[in-house]
Amino acid sequence: DFTVDVGRLYHAAENAAPWLGTGFFGYAVFKKASADRIKMLLRVVNYLTAPFGSAEYELSHFGVEGKHFKRTDGGIEKLPLADTENSDSLPIRYIGEAPPVIYYPGNPEATKRQYAFLKDDIPNGITNPAQGLISATNDSNNPTMEKTIAAGFVDAVTGRKSLSAYADAIKAWRSAGGAKVAEEFAKEYAAKATEGK
Repeated sequence: DFTVDVGRLYHAAENAAPWLGTGFFGYAVFKKASADRIKMLLRVVNYLTAPFGSAEYELSHFGVEGKHFKRTDGGIEKLPLADTENSDSLPIRYIGEAPPVIYYPGNPEATKRQYAFLKDDIPNGITNPAQGLISATNDSNNPTMEKTIAAGFVDAVTGRKSLSAYADAIKAWRSAGGAKVAEEFAKEYAAKATEGK
């Protein structure tokens, strides 16, 4: 609820343009193995990525009916055991996950508010042009480079340093591999742009 309300305030400014997410959190990689093992692992991932409304989704997201949740008015109501036994305590969703849905068990009003917010927000969103592209430098160095940018941003916003500190952080990011990342993304972007022609 709080997130939705803060989001409305943040995007209330005229012509606000939110930065849209990537559509995925990450990816799972299997090490080289026999064909039978890879097929078995793919079956596990297939199970975990079953869509909302399926028995597989219900089990992996809400647990066992009568033990972790009960049905109330056609919806899910979590039981106390779900506070300790849930998909956070066994983080299988990082192996594979179904497409996201807007659903808050036991709170239909939150679901409606989130939907209304996204319906207004998404059309104004900006997609990262590097989404779906690969940069080997970004994959290997991004955590370190991101710390540089984040520290410079926090220093500038909190007043610990002048706004020029952020410009310095960007220069440091570029030197630490950011320029190479931009070059690799640009090369792949150009290649993808000509693929379908």
